Amino acid sequence: MRWFTEDEYTEHHTRERDLWAAVVTQALMDATARRESYHRAHTRGWLLNDASDFPFVCQCAGLNPTSVRKYARALRDGNWARAQLPFGQNGRSPMRGAV
Repeated sequence: MRWFTEDEYTEHHTRERDLWAAVVTQALMDATARRESYHRAHTRGWLLNDASDFPFVCQCAGLNPTSVRKYARALRDGNWARAQLPFGQNGRSPMRGAV
C-alpha cells in the first residue's frame, strides 16, 4: 500500500527537510544570541561537539554536517556575539545551497 503519490511524497519530503533546516537555523540563531544563558551555551556545544544528534539533524535537513560545523566554527572564531547570519529569502538556511 502506498501512502503518497510520487508528487505528494516529493512535497512532503521537501517540507520535512525545510523543517529540519529550520532546526539548524534556529540553533545558529540561539548560539549567536547576545544574552548569556544555559541554552546558548548548550546550543554552541551541540553545534561544535555533538556526535550523534547533530549529524542526523543535518542529514535530515539535506545539509552536510561537516559544512555546517565549519560554518559554526567560523562564527565562534569571529566572536559569536557579533555574528550576522546571512539568512536567505523566507528565512531559509544560508547553507541550503552550499551542500
